Amino acid sequence: MKKNKLPKKYWASKSKNLISTFRGLFCLVMVASMIISLNDEVLALSKDGKIRTVVIDAGHGGKDPGALGKTSAEKNITLSVALKLGQYITKNHPETKVIYTRSDDSFVELYKRADIANKNKADLFISIHCNASKSRIHYGAETFVMGLHRSQANLEVAKLENAAVLYEENYQTRYDGFDPNTPETEIIFSMYQNLYRQQSLLLASNIQNQLNTVASRFDRGVKEAGFLVLYRTTMPSVLVELGFISNENEENFLKSKAGQEKLATSLASAFNAYKMEVENIPAISSMAPVKPDITVDSELLSSTADQQNKTLQTSSFAQQKNTAQAISSSPTETIASTSSPIIYRVQITASTQPLSKNHSFFKGLKDIWEYKHKGYYKYTSGHFFNEDDAIQYRDSLRKQGFKDAFVVPFRGDQRLNP
Repeated sequence: MKKNKLPKKYWASKSKNLISTFRGLFCLVMVASMIISLNDEVLALSKDGKIRTVVIDAGHGGKDPGALGKTSAEKNITLSVALKLGQYITKNHPETKVIYTRSDDSFVELYKRADIANKNKADLFISIHCNASKSRIHYGAETFVMGLHRSQANLEVAKLENAAVLYEENYQTRYDGFDPNTPETEIIFSMYQNLYRQQSLLLASNIQNQLNTVASRFDRGVKEAGFLVLYRTTMPSVLVELGFISNENEENFLKSKAGQEKLATSLASAFNAYKMEVENIPAISSMAPVKPDITVDSELLSSTADQQNKTLQTSSFAQQKNTAQAISSSPTETIASTSSPIIYRVQITASTQPLSKNHSFFKGLKDIWEYKHKGYYKYTSGHFFNEDDAIQYRDSLRKQGFKDAFVVPFRGDQRLNP
């Protein structure tokens, strides 16, 4: 019996699919390995939590004007605000080095902006932009962290800013591995978020609060999207959209000297708050016994150690942190009745400003609870009457990306440890 031969087109198609699959897997493994290896590097660079270097990125520039309003261009507004922000930081924090990706009307490729931050071992990357929309009624400020497009609106903003690559030579080759719509990239983004998500979200939240209160900008919230300029940065990074240049009223504010002063002041205030939160954390003393089988991550956003009473567990590297001396607590605090049971909660973050329980930072978490301690608003998830259950929940949160989660004991509403 004569066997039916499959057409050559079938085998060609099959071969093409296999090559594409192996190529995708290879890219995934390579990039994933790179990100995993960065974890130790990042911890080593920022082990004491100090903000020594900040890179300020004025969006667009040179032959790339960015979004255009009726009488202004995005590239000019972003440069003006970026330079003012840098001046404020230098004046108020002379110990912090400020580096600009551009300080004049020059064109800088997106990948080079990230390279500038990485090569200078920056502790923070702030990319400044103006938004635009086909509809001229949209207005307000929003701040993005690196992540997946959670909505069509977020995707449109990312497309708008990513379009800057069209001005670059050989951009098809240089950004060949970047496709925010593939499953491989989704995994990579998730790994990325595990490294920098909490710090980036904290800074983004501070920025939104300050733009709303200081510059009177409508708060469009903290969001996630796949921005090329954030794709390769190896430190906490945000991209802030100051407002819509396509809205005539907002354009007038964005291009005005007074408006730019307020915007820069807002960003500087947000930086101050962020710096205070991650730096006012003295190292834990060596008096506590070290248990090598249990590690406790650096508490960049929190204020105490992981255990109560008898045993204080520390990690294998010495720079553990708490905020015991950050801001003195109120002398009117009362002590809860000793008859109340001890409740164990898992703290996930702290902020100088109150956060809504519907904030995107808390997405997917249960039983969000706020308490004020030593001048900070602190937030926990879950509550348990058994410490082992709390530790187990803490570990599950760390696997989800909340690397700074730790257990805090309470009696009633009163925190038991310092």
